[in-house]
Amino acid sequence: MSGAVGNRYGHAAVAAAAALVLLLAGCAQGPDPSAAPTAAAAKEGPLAAMLRATASRTHVPGEQVPTELPFIDAPAAGTLAYSRGELEHALEMFQRQIADHPSDAESHSNAAQVLIRLGRPLEALPLLERAVALNDGRWAYRFNLARCRGLLGDWTGAISDYRVAANLFPGDYATLFNLAQALHRAGLDEEAAAQYREAIKAKPDDASFYLALGISEEKLGDTTAAITAYREFLALAPDAVEAKGVSARVEELERKTASTPPSAAAEPAG
Repeated sequence: MSGAVGNRYGHAAVAAAAALVLLLAGCAQGPDPSAAPTAAAAKEGPLAAMLRATASRTHVPGEQVPTELPFIDAPAAGTLAYSRGELEHALEMFQRQIADHPSDAESHSNAAQVLIRLGRPLEALPLLERAVALNDGRWAYRFNLARCRGLLGDWTGAISDYRVAANLFPGDYATLFNLAQALHRAGLDEEAAAQYREAIKAKPDDASFYLALGISEEKLGDTTAAITAYREFLALAPDAVEAKGVSARVEELERKTASTPPSAAAEPAG
């Protein structure tokens, strides 16, 4: 999240259960972007980076961005209502701010994020577009706009905005990972795999990136690369709730590889 509402924007997180089901089913689909992370999962779960990919942050050039930022940035009526979970009241406050200050990008962004929390991303979209139009150099606005497009299934638009966000905040692993997810959901797994690798370079100790990479590699038909990625996940998160399913999937892929002629093994999965 950006600005007054806060820095944790509950959005494009990957649901661990969904990833596990996909692995067990042998169907390399993209992670579900609709699940919201919990504080405990973000700190302890093996899919922590996927959950942190949902965290919108304000980047100051040259400043080290901490893992966790304060949820409340400033004491204001809408902000305080939001922190208490009074979403409708918070929305009303931010809408008043927009009416009083129509050129305030932050108020547009805050109102949009409350709308998304209320399950109304379609109404949030024009507000985020307006925030970007008012301040197109702020990474958080562009990142959240991309996320909103993803919630609406507009993966082409999400990809475009994530690319802009990546240019505004070079090397940010959350942006790189979300871009990879959007590419995967758009069916562009070759590009997605490349972006997952970039995210891994930026954050090599997060198991979730390897799990996502393995899913894309498997969809591309590169069983060897998928097995390697899954094994990296298991090495980093051996006690993860997904570990048993991932391990079983690795064993299944290894059996298939052993019994498949080399020429056939190189063909993409249907």
